[in-house]
Amino acid sequence: MHRRLRRLLQALEPGLGHPLGWSLEELAARPFLGLVHPDDRDATLAALGTLAEGEESVFEFENRYRHRDGSYRWLRWNARPLPGRRRIYATARDVTRQKRLEREILEIVDREKERLGRELHDGLCQTLAGIAALSSR
Repeated sequence: MHRRLRRLLQALEPGLGHPLGWSLEELAARPFLGLVHPDDRDATLAALGTLAEGEESVFEFENRYRHRDGSYRWLRWNARPLPGRRRIYATARDVTRQKRLEREILEIVDREKERLGRELHDGLCQTLAGIAALSSR
């Protein structure tokens, strides 16, 4: 599989290096999977395998790719195999900011759910305590 990937990933898009902080020469000299976040490697290999086998005409997936500064950036890939050429044409877009905003929104939603739950619980408890007090008279 890795040998086949090496053949498929022969040309790099000139714009790919810039958002990741690497020059094209530096990217080309590194193993592709070596820069993929360890938690994303299996899914990345599965996605590339699907493309290499031609199972999908257009395929989209996301993974984290290491920036030169050591941090990871989320990339959204759109890829398709080139019929009869044993190549994959892929473009990547940095969606790190979008992922961060999505995570922040989910955290806000969770906090609001907790707050509403407390308010409903407190209000219900007060109402029940009032009913209990009235019924004991």
